[in-house]
Amino acid sequence: MDIGGLGLVSKLAFQSYIAAGYSFNETFSLRLGYRYFDDHYINGNFLLTG
Repeated sequence: MDIGGLGLVSKLAFQSYIAAGYSFNETFSLRLGYRYFDDHYINGNFLLTG
């Protein structure tokens, strides 16, 4: 998880990622996860969530 932005274009940026994985052997593993991203821009108050 991190919080950033606070620059010239973005007021606030926030993202977090959570995942769970399983290693089948030394060469193959599986990981499933979810990422949340939120960014608030200064111009136009644009909100991008994905």
